[in-house]
Amino acid sequence: MRRFLVPRTSIEKVNVKQPEVEVEETPPNVANEFNPNEIVRDPGCRKQIHEYAPDIQDQVRRAYILKGPTQPDLARFPRTQFGKYSRAFCKAWYKNYTWIEYSESKDATYCFYCFLFKDHIGSHDSKHNSCVKHYDDYDNQRQSVTSIFARATRESEELYKICLTCSLDCTRYLLAQGIAFRGHDESSTSLNKGNFREMLDWVKSNDEKVRDAFDHGPKNCTMTSGDIQKELAMCCAHEVTKVIMEELGDRQFSVLIDESRDISVKEQMAVMLRFLNDKGKVVERFIALHHVKYTTSEALKDALYVDDVKARLAILRETGWNDLFSDVQEFCFAQSILVPNMDEEIPVRGCSRREGRTVTNLHHYHVEIFYVAIDKICVEMDHWFCEGSNVVLDYFSCLDPNNSFSKFDVDKLARLANIYHTDFSDDDRGTIREQLETYLNFLPRLYKIPGSATAVMFSTR
Repeated sequence: MRRFLVPRTSIEKVNVKQPEVEVEETPPNVANEFNPNEIVRDPGCRKQIHEYAPDIQDQVRRAYILKGPTQPDLARFPRTQFGKYSRAFCKAWYKNYTWIEYSESKDATYCFYCFLFKDHIGSHDSKHNSCVKHYDDYDNQRQSVTSIFARATRESEELYKICLTCSLDCTRYLLAQGIAFRGHDESSTSLNKGNFREMLDWVKSNDEKVRDAFDHGPKNCTMTSGDIQKELAMCCAHEVTKVIMEELGDRQFSVLIDESRDISVKEQMAVMLRFLNDKGKVVERFIALHHVKYTTSEALKDALYVDDVKARLAILRETGWNDLFSDVQEFCFAQSILVPNMDEEIPVRGCSRREGRTVTNLHHYHVEIFYVAIDKICVEMDHWFCEGSNVVLDYFSCLDPNNSFSKFDVDKLARLANIYHTDFSDDDRGTIREQLETYLNFLPRLYKIPGSATAVMFSTR
């Protein structure tokens, strides 16, 4: 009979409430989206790669590699006391160690390669050297998507062009009609996958050639992802802007700026151009939207000019190489200067020839010189037009003589003296505010003197 009986301990274990298995949740500080325009240049303040979602970490790496390491060129670096010696960062290290970065906010150095692939520095066999190898492989032109695509078969290339052309045509139609692209559910089982995917499916159902390209083409390059949709829309925007600039030519124009909030309650600046076209009619052309922190007229003006220069540099970086190379060739031919073969391979600069690492002349001049020069200009602009520089410019504006010194401000001038503390003694910084206030109190006495400069200033304020 014992074989038909169940022990009491087994029954009690069944009735015992089992602990719930905790489901691993995504940490709240992990970023799921990334905007290349929001890159933080200071290595001491930027977000680490592992703090981004895994599916966008590669995109973040590419964006930072295009910018390059942060290496500010300061006149004097802060000194720190180490025992009996006072030490400071040396600019010559930039040349000796191309991976080094300097943080102005932390007064510390960082490794750019370790930021991209790890965060450890050590011996010859350490993670640092592994990160250097990872960076070289990542940046090597033979490992790039372009080179891999060039080795693909002719048939795959044709299928890729068909998919790209179809996606681009759908993008142009939706942009022209001002229709939204994305849908709430873009999965294959969704009844409404959004305007872009639904239009793409309609084209495939009516064109056998397009349907065959999407069905038999590479599944990892279907040209339908959300990121691809954004890039296609951005390319169309660049082409439209180019046409507007050609229509504008060298005519006189005015800039119209207005502020408005988007659906997420973020302040943004709309930029438009107004000019006379070839038919003598006044036309207005929309150029761009730009998110800003403040919507004052001064803030909008600063955002317009600084960002306009950055945008022109970005366009030059993307499309300016061919024109520059053509101009250089014409100059060399006119001066009987030998032009190197761009397909010829040369040793990598800064590496031992024994390693056998080579790049083409085209890669050297296009990537290592042209790109690097423009990126350094952008870094320098970020350095000069940072928040601290804008504050100094704002303080200096109170010395503007327009409208008879109407922007004169005692508080700003006193703060300006504290910023340039090396030019003022401690006594001067302590009494400058009282001296300025005394000066302002003394001005009304001069106001009674007819014809004096002070009287003119008070009469116009």
